[in-house]
Amino acid sequence: AWMDLEYYYQYQQQQQQQHQDTVLHVLYSHELDKCNLKLKIGCLEGCQPNGLAATPESALEDALLNFHGDSPYVTLELHSEGRRLTLPRQTQRAVVGKLAGDRRGPYSWNEWLAVPAAIASLPRDACLCLTIWDVYGTCRRRPIGGSCVSVFSKRGQMRRGMYELVVWPGQVAEPGVTPGKVGKTSYPELSRLLKVRKRYSEGSINKIDWQDQLALKDLEVRIVAEKRRRGGLMFLNVTFQKFLLDSLEHSVVYFERDAHRLLPQTGPADLVVCPDPDINAANLSEEKHHAIERGVSRGAFDRERKPNAVERDCLHAIMAYPPHREISMEERDLVWKYRYYLSRYKRALGKFLRCIDFTRPAEVQQALGLIRHWQALDSAEALELLSPDFPHPAVRHYAVSRLAKSPMDELLLYLPQLVQALRYEYQQPASQPPIGGPASSRKQQQQQQQEQSSSADSSSISSQQQQTFDATTSQKSATSNSSSSAVEHLLTEALAEDEGPISYRRHAGAASDEPLTNFLIDHCCKRQGGRLAQLFYWYLTVEAEDAGEGEKFFGQVRNRLLQRLKNGNLDQRSLALDLKRQDRFVARLATILTAVNSERGDRLKKEELLRVRLDEEFPSAAAHARRDSASASPTSAVANASGGKTVAEQQQQHQAKLAKQTFFPFQFMLDPSYRAVGLDSRSAGLFKSSRMPARIKFLLEPAPQQQQQQKSPPRSAKAYTTIFKYGDDLRQDQLVMQMIELMDRLLRQENVDLRLTPYRVLATGREQGFVQCIDSVPLSSVQTSVLNYLRQCGSSPASPYGVKSEVLENYVRSCAGYCIVTYLLGVGDRHLDNLMLTRDGRLFHIDFGFILGRDPKVMPPPMKLTDGMVAAMGGQDSQEFIAFLKHCDTAYKSLRRHASVIVNLFSLMLDSSVPEIAMEPDKTLKKLTDRFCLHLTDEEATQHIVKVIQDSLSAFMPQLIDTLHDWTQAMKR
Repeated sequence: AWMDLEYYYQYQQQQQQQHQDTVLHVLYSHELDKCNLKLKIGCLEGCQPNGLAATPESALEDALLNFHGDSPYVTLELHSEGRRLTLPRQTQRAVVGKLAGDRRGPYSWNEWLAVPAAIASLPRDACLCLTIWDVYGTCRRRPIGGSCVSVFSKRGQMRRGMYELVVWPGQVAEPGVTPGKVGKTSYPELSRLLKVRKRYSEGSINKIDWQDQLALKDLEVRIVAEKRRRGGLMFLNVTFQKFLLDSLEHSVVYFERDAHRLLPQTGPADLVVCPDPDINAANLSEEKHHAIERGVSRGAFDRERKPNAVERDCLHAIMAYPPHREISMEERDLVWKYRYYLSRYKRALGKFLRCIDFTRPAEVQQALGLIRHWQALDSAEALELLSPDFPHPAVRHYAVSRLAKSPMDELLLYLPQLVQALRYEYQQPASQPPIGGPASSRKQQQQQQQEQSSSADSSSISSQQQQTFDATTSQKSATSNSSSSAVEHLLTEALAEDEGPISYRRHAGAASDEPLTNFLIDHCCKRQGGRLAQLFYWYLTVEAEDAGEGEKFFGQVRNRLLQRLKNGNLDQRSLALDLKRQDRFVARLATILTAVNSERGDRLKKEELLRVRLDEEFPSAAAHARRDSASASPTSAVANASGGKTVAEQQQQHQAKLAKQTFFPFQFMLDPSYRAVGLDSRSAGLFKSSRMPARIKFLLEPAPQQQQQQKSPPRSAKAYTTIFKYGDDLRQDQLVMQMIELMDRLLRQENVDLRLTPYRVLATGREQGFVQCIDSVPLSSVQTSVLNYLRQCGSSPASPYGVKSEVLENYVRSCAGYCIVTYLLGVGDRHLDNLMLTRDGRLFHIDFGFILGRDPKVMPPPMKLTDGMVAAMGGQDSQEFIAFLKHCDTAYKSLRRHASVIVNLFSLMLDSSVPEIAMEPDKTLKKLTDRFCLHLTDEEATQHIVKVIQDSLSAFMPQLIDTLHDWTQAMKR
């Protein structure tokens, strides 16, 4: 199939060119207010009358009648509703044909006449009246014949092209009396032949040269023969004008602006209210049918049922429905009927539970009993059961039990949606027993009493002891790096001795109706749960800050997490201390950036002020210990005490001083395998933006747990550059990065590596957060020659384009990957400043302010793909571009198979405050599923994505907008 892809691409280009010739392009008549109607008068054909002196009597009355026929002419008038609207326009004298031996025709004019009226002012029933006049004597004339034709067809389309109008001999043209079109009833064969010739001349019939030459010749012969057979007919050839716009022929359609306002308005009809006491009552027949179909007695019979071929296809079609699609009553009955057959398909569980009426206890009992024998769901498929569409707590218990089987890295990937699913857990009614079966109420009460007593015992730990532990740890961290490493080593050993298995719903505050909350807190307290705990804490912090009046539970869950960590073992207490230090550091950094941005001056002055403030607020702990070594020790504090202060008071005062002036090491938010030990204030800076985000470089060293796992000696600190944004909501960027990382993982599972770059994004507040800064350049700086930049990054004279094969392959694969990812997510506002390129050839996107199809630009392309990007691959005829098409096709079809996972994740975000989702939550899932085109086969999906790529390459507006954007940025610089 891949061998035919290049041929198919060329074929699509040819089809697109032919498609432009067959597509109907429309102009509205009211838009042509400066254009008059024009009509070309051709020639007069047929059997013409033998002079005007038809009888000897008329010749005796006027002898000048014998001198006629030398110079006839045609007049044109515009009529409407029986009235003449314009003065007559006339042609020049006719030219007599060479074939005539006498003064009789055929007459030819070949002259354009312009009607003195704009097309926009023409009425719907406008009619053109043409009269052929023969001149005799001095200023005398008599009509040879007349004909009429309407300007607009019966469908409201203005006539175009050539027409042969029937001329009525000896009559002046008059609407309704001298119709010009050949009637189907009077001349059926002639009418059919003339229509065929007209359709061919307009291009409505596909042209095949060798057949057309034979067919047209035969057609003309048959038309002439039909005219002769009828006899006595005259035909006037006229041609209506054509309208060209951008070298494309357009058809004019009648349209009158604000015509609906001119129509007579009828008054509102009186509303007749008929009392119906049963209008809101249940249908007894449907209720009876439902009770019979889903009765307990039919369970044994339904267990052996097998669907036939038609029913099986229908069931598989239902299983393929996207999660948000409504299931009809007939489909629900079919799913329930074959529920035992469907239990072998794990993807059918969600559809089965959607068919359950949870207000019927007997039906719910059957469903919950069947779930235990259903094929086990994967963790990604279990996410659907956490949505508000499944309100029963037992279903949530089952979903959480499936999540418990997933590894830690998979939980990290789904954590934003799991945090959003907490809001549905706290909106649940009274708790229900789990799916394992009904539990005894007495046992539940005993378990709750034990949990409450355990919580009281845990909370009895003295807060003074906790403060002493935090102060001691802080003091040791501030004294020296070696002492901090020793403390961490002791905490690690204590964790290894004290760690035990953490069971589900065993710790304090673990109520049976909060399975997801308890599950997440339990996993945060595990040994490998540091990364999960950090992200969980910050996600809860952001949601608690943005929560409304009825969503204060996010703050409550965060407090439960912190309390659980503080009451845990030494490693958990150390993690709680790290979270506290992270929170304090972010608050101080936000205060510094606010103060810097409020100062007057240019960006360079503010950058210098930022470096000074960072030096003052976050000096290194070692430098601070050397500067204040005397006051840091408890003995010195006692010796310098004044006013009768105790040693404890002096230590507390010293700890407060340290907290204000020292950078305390903490587990790094974006990469918990490292600890942040300081800042490089000299490299700090501000970006050229309206909000001026700050560039902050952290100094990191491997965490003690990481070093113990790798069994390697301590390594030196490394630099990690981040962008701290204050005033921007990063939750949408965070969601897009999560989707890119998920798609990258799904593709890698199918051995498809597209060199994606999912950089780290963490929102620490509603309008603040960190973004990982990757060494790269914007595509706008290298747009003139992307290929030259790739040569600079990795030159290879032996390669076809002078670029190393791995660099060029990275570029082609990443280009294909981000084209598909941004197309599926509907990422908008794509310009060359938010397309980045690394030195190893990887291309990636940044700044995702518009998703799901929204775009501030006019006529945006489906995906961002420019001619310059394709030129770096060698052009559209190169093998690299064909490989690019293959990667796009493979990625698109692979992600379509996992569309349910992505849609499930977005369904859990519908009630979040992510801007693009909160704007139209009811349309979010439809916008997303429309991009996947789940109704198409794989072959049709290939054609679809190739057409999308072609449309993106041939789009003109993005090129114009990119040029304007470059000019704007150059003027700002």
